[in-house]
Amino acid sequence: MSANPRARRYLESNVEFMHCPGPHSEIYDIDDDYSHVDPERITKNHDITLILEGVMNEDVHVDQLHVDVYWNGNIFHSEDHKLDESIEEQEPYELTFNWFVPGFAPSGAYLVDLFVRAQGQELGCERASFSL
Repeated sequence: MSANPRARRYLESNVEFMHCPGPHSEIYDIDDDYSHVDPERITKNHDITLILEGVMNEDVHVDQLHVDVYWNGNIFHSEDHKLDESIEEQEPYELTFNWFVPGFAPSGAYLVDLFVRAQGQELGCERASFSL
């Protein structure tokens, strides 16, 4: 017996956080278990907030969030966002990123890589995985 389409859409829309593949800096030690989205279910034509939870392993001034969006395994969109936050070593850091998911976004599997940077240096990278 398979799940009804409504239940299946709900299950496929939950977001899973994981470290980006490959070698990445871990100055910003992002916690996969505590990072989350609000609301928990991503839907088209709605705003979402991606919330990264972690700890900085040295004093830094965060100045950029770079976002790469992959759809069905292919780069689909990239954007940069200016940040201006000073964080001390071992201080918890919650990065929130608001994003509108347009109604014309194609259905399918998405990966969103979030690169936190300071003066061009990568501090950490987290990947969000979900389906629309």
